[in-house]
Amino acid sequence: MSGCQNSTVALITNQGDDTVSIVNLNDLEVIKTLQTDKGPLGVEFIDTNHAVISNTKHQTLQVINLNNFEITNRIKLGFTPLGMVSIKKEKRLYVSSWYENKIYLFDTQSWKQLLQIEVAKTPSGLAYNDKHGLLICANRDENIATIIKDNKILKTIKTGEHPFGVYTRDDQAFTVNVYSNNITQIDLNNFSSKEINSGNHPYNMVIHKNKIFITNTQDDTVSVVNKTTQEFIVNLKTQEVPENIGIDETNNQLVITNWGSNTISIFDLNTLKLIKHIKTGKESRAFGNFIWSKR
Repeated sequence: MSGCQNSTVALITNQGDDTVSIVNLNDLEVIKTLQTDKGPLGVEFIDTNHAVISNTKHQTLQVINLNNFEITNRIKLGFTPLGMVSIKKEKRLYVSSWYENKIYLFDTQSWKQLLQIEVAKTPSGLAYNDKHGLLICANRDENIATIIKDNKILKTIKTGEHPFGVYTRDDQAFTVNVYSNNITQIDLNNFSSKEINSGNHPYNMVIHKNKIFITNTQDDTVSVVNKTTQEFIVNLKTQEVPENIGIDETNNQLVITNWGSNTISIFDLNTLKLIKHIKTGKESRAFGNFIWSKR
């Protein structure tokens, strides 16, 4: 099935059955399922018409054409890929190597490996702040965030325990700290930091307007927090083991992947009310940026 005019889709990697569910977020239904290499986890968009997924068990990347939702390329890596972030204007993709303690940089046209950056243990989530030209990496087993500029380590910052997800916007970056039940907010002007409480075993987060949304894998909730005051607003009830989270700006929806229920949950961003749970594949993950709109 090809993409349609003004459609918005979610690309949901399902690590338990080696598939990607293509979910139409306008109609709230799965429109196609792609068979992938083993262990699909991460998702990132490398240009207006292509996405890439990371396959942790097969040590590959696969490219998806967003015009027809077909897999068009496979890149063999030789390491276990986890987090990814793209700098589209430079046609570059950073990939974290979980076991090697490295970040690799690839050209997304030739898929040539350009360089590697040695970092601390277990690099997981990656985010790139375009305003400051900074790459941010969570190093789970060392409880730090690594700040990289021009492909060199600029600074490491202490976080809460077991940082995994990373998010950045404007002058701030955030790590989501699984064991300490909080997120670390980092000021990218002076690298000061502070913690904001979440629920039990948080995994990832997004910001929409003045609200922070944090998935809590052991509470089966999403915490909603006022970004300015850091005050708790409400918990949204998801299905089992919510992990990753994204914003569908076109339809004003919050999208959460539920690893334990093999579903995604859709909430209205205005009312914060549940719209629908959608059945996907086994162990839905979609770590990274997974929502795409055709303009």
